[in-house]
Amino acid sequence: MKRFLPVMLFLSLLFPFRGKADDSLLCLKEAVRLEKRERIQKNLLSAIALVESGRYSKQYPTGVSWPWTVTAEGKGQFYPSKEEALAAVRDLQSNGIENIDVGCMQINLKYHPNAFDSLEDAFNPAKNVAYAADFLKKNYQETKSWGEAATRYHSKNVRKAFKYEDKLLETWNRLAKYGNPADPTQVAQIKDISKETVEKINRKIRQIKQKNSIKPVTTIKPGSEEGRKMAAQWRKEKLEEYMARKKAKPVSEPIFEDAEPKVEKAEN
Repeated sequence: MKRFLPVMLFLSLLFPFRGKADDSLLCLKEAVRLEKRERIQKNLLSAIALVESGRYSKQYPTGVSWPWTVTAEGKGQFYPSKEEALAAVRDLQSNGIENIDVGCMQINLKYHPNAFDSLEDAFNPAKNVAYAADFLKKNYQETKSWGEAATRYHSKNVRKAFKYEDKLLETWNRLAKYGNPADPTQVAQIKDISKETVEKINRKIRQIKQKNSIKPVTTIKPGSEEGRKMAAQWRKEKLEEYMARKKAKPVSEPIFEDAEPKVEKAEN
């Protein structure tokens, strides 16, 4: 719901956050919980959170969504604590500034005046993400497409929506690659599959190479039956090696424009 803020993101790379360690996953934990409970496409709400309030993290290659983020007049700021973020918003409001995005999902206080009962609630990660999840689901009910629902989260303007979609897809694919840091089962699954697959494929390739290395060197006449058999065998072995390498690549998540939400057991 906020504009892209390259300056803010650049500064976050230079000056990593110094907030409480536990705060770094507050937003993503809520996003994962609501994705499961509300049957939202896996990692989609998390990706939106990372696009909206994401910042660099040494610990997590996906980055993290920062709950104490405030954006106003095209400038974003990551505050170390909720108290400092609240003070910043109150200061902006006292100076007549109304167009302010706040929290995990950067909910705009001007265009969503009834989203929260209080400013404190706006910075509550659970309430902030819950409002965003409800907004996203309403978009999905209207469009029947998670892709369009996600781009509408930012804007219904086509140009802005396409630009947002590119950023969202990049972030969503990064979550699919590295796993969601707020969902340990994803990370563990990716690591296990990676180790098992790499070892299996390497073993297969070694066997093929070893098999090829012990073949006697012979002179084959062009066009002969023996030559055709050897060529066919060579193509077969190369195909086996190619398929082995192909299987080593992690299975990608379906592109979220066309993906249906998976039915998962709701969490309390």
